[in-house]
Amino acid sequence: LTDAKSSRDDVQVAYVPATEIAEQVGNPKGANVVILGAYMALRPEVVKVETLIEAMKEELGPRKMKFLDGNVKALHAGIEYVQNHK
Repeated sequence: LTDAKSSRDDVQVAYVPATEIAEQVGNPKGANVVILGAYMALRPEVVKVETLIEAMKEELGPRKMKFLDGNVKALHAGIEYVQNHK
């Protein structure tokens, strides 16, 4: 989403090519979910993956359930990217 780098040393930063990852998993509009996955990889104590997926199901509802698979793939891709690039 941006090429800017942080100049701060008091925060944990992960540089994630979210748009590229979202496109790779077949969800070109899912960069925000990739970022959420990246955050979850850095802070796994915040929420469980299963809980977040259940929240996605509730938020999408029956009419938009077709988007769940792409969002779950984007979420896991963000998690995996950070775990593999520490």
